[in-house]
Amino acid sequence: MTRFLIYVFPALADVIVAATLFVCSNRLADAGCSRTEVALVFAAWAAIYILGNQVLARLVTSRNAAAMMITANLLFTALAGVFVLVAQP
Repeated sequence: MTRFLIYVFPALADVIVAATLFVCSNRLADAGCSRTEVALVFAAWAAIYILGNQVLARLVTSRNAAAMMITANLLFTALAGVFVLVAQP
């Protein structure tokens, strides 16, 4: 079962990230932001992603990789759910 979850959670996370970035860009455009401002938001996401990867690369071992991946993706999914629940149209 763990092998299955190792593949399902990252795929789910990819879908959630794609949807989040799509919605963020649309909301920013609807709010009247310029293309530059939208690009800066994506650059901020990318910078945080790169820094997070560098930190995790130092923490992950072969023993704890599966548990960390499952935990991180569950937390990520829960956070995305919170964003959906508190979103105002």
